Amino acid sequence: LFAVSARAAWDGTVASAYAGGDGSKANPYQISNANELAKLAEDVKAGNNWSRGKYFVLTADIVINDNLLGNTTSALEGQTAGKLFNPIGTFSSYDSYVPFMGVFDGQGHTISGMYQAIFVANDALFAAVEDAVIKNVCVKDSYIYGGKYCAGIVSFGVNSQIRNCSFEGTIKSWEWYAAGIAGQLLGDSKVQNCYAKCNINAKNYLGGIIGIVGKDTILEEGRNIY
Repeated sequence: LFAVSARAAWDGTVASAYAGGDGSKANPYQISNANELAKLAEDVKAGNNWSRGKYFVLTADIVINDNLLGNTTSALEGQTAGKLFNPIGTFSSYDSYVPFMGVFDGQGHTISGMYQAIFVANDALFAAVEDAVIKNVCVKDSYIYGGKYCAGIVSFGVNSQIRNCSFEGTIKSWEWYAAGIAGQLLGDSKVQNCYAKCNINAKNYLGGIIGIVGKDTILEEGRNIY
């Protein structure tokens, strides 16, 4: 029998390249560890709609921090429980945001130990998405502590789809519209076959799956488990 080693937790650095691919549908960018996931966050943050029409896949389970929720509340809230991970995309206002605009396929893999406690709004795996598809990924053993629209998968989305995704962890917001999957979705957006198994604490208006939606947004087969 051969021993299977656990995947190493993130060392806080950003990869210089993805594991493979060219971003096309036939040959998507491959993300195999937290360093490459951090590269995606940096590339999107750079702006110029860099991710528009590009495809990304996870090729392995990713560990950002190991056993994150095993830390004390004071350590988690005090930013000392592990490596803080910046969301993919940025959001300052409805007139000023830099979204992820591609297709992100987790291929059934997990992202564990996502830690965001930087005391700003729009914390999530994706801070902002537009004309995007996020699918087939589970974010677990994760802790988010911030302002409005904090969520497990997407904070702010426009004309986007979230399919077959889940979040397991803790979300704390001192403002409003915190949720397990998506904080705020507008336009022709859809959440399909997603669930959240988490503790959510917010000042006002929290949701198990979505915090607040526009009139054209559709929720299909969503489950929240507390």
